Amino acid sequence: MSIHLMSRAWSMPIPTSQKMVLLALADRANDDGECWPGQTELASKCSMSNRNVIRMIDWLEARGALHSERRQTGNARRSNRYTLTLDQFKPESDNLSHANLAHDNLACDTVSPPNVTTATLESDTVSHSYKEEPSLNHQSEPSLGADVVPTTLPAKSKPSAKADPNPLNVETWKAYAVAYRMRYQADPVRNAKVNGQIKQLVLRLGNAAPDVARFYVDHNSAYYVGRCHVVDCLLSDAEKLHTEWQTGRRVTQTAAMQADRTQSNLESHRSALDMLNAKYGGMNAAA
Repeated sequence: MSIHLMSRAWSMPIPTSQKMVLLALADRANDDGECWPGQTELASKCSMSNRNVIRMIDWLEARGALHSERRQTGNARRSNRYTLTLDQFKPESDNLSHANLAHDNLACDTVSPPNVTTATLESDTVSHSYKEEPSLNHQSEPSLGADVVPTTLPAKSKPSAKADPNPLNVETWKAYAVAYRMRYQADPVRNAKVNGQIKQLVLRLGNAAPDVARFYVDHNSAYYVGRCHVVDCLLSDAEKLHTEWQTGRRVTQTAAMQADRTQSNLESHRSALDMLNAKYGGMNAAA
């Protein structure tokens, strides 16, 4: 896995499905950006069909984010070679962006018109009924002038929706959840407790919280793996993980024990030297 390419892929302004495929490729790529994963493997990692994986790869290649090369030995078909070229990525034009957005939201577009038509028909029906059928009060009592007081009060306006949550909280959870699904092929647990822990993580780490959350899920510490990278461990070790993410050095339990043994040996040697200095230093002073 190339950490540099993974970090670059996360920050690219591309749709979610394309980003999932790009992250899966970066997860398999070497430092030169080359990898040879099969389409079935990519489909499993990204939770999509082989056909959709091919479509996402074509989308990325058309914009310069990668280059694919067919490989074949004799009559045997082999997996393609993919080379990530993120520096050559060219964002799509506005027209193409709108076209893709319309295509991706085809289901929403299909559902919306009937609702709008129904609402329009209901509005028209109510409107005609109000104009063509005068109220009973108006028929039985003499007119008071051109202005007619409505028989019903206007509907109260709905209170405005609550403000959106902290965008950094949303981004941190999204980073954690996507990395979790790529590792475990399952969705992480989310409830009120987890939401509160994500909020605390953002308060402690600030803008680095999303990157540290992704780094944590990729951490292969036996303790984290044994607990399936739950958010509890992420929050309790937040500052430790931030240091490891920033320095690129992961402190495992074995490395910590080795450092402890080294420090113990050093202290023993220092004690022995102090004893020798005290003994021979005293003899020299007496002489």
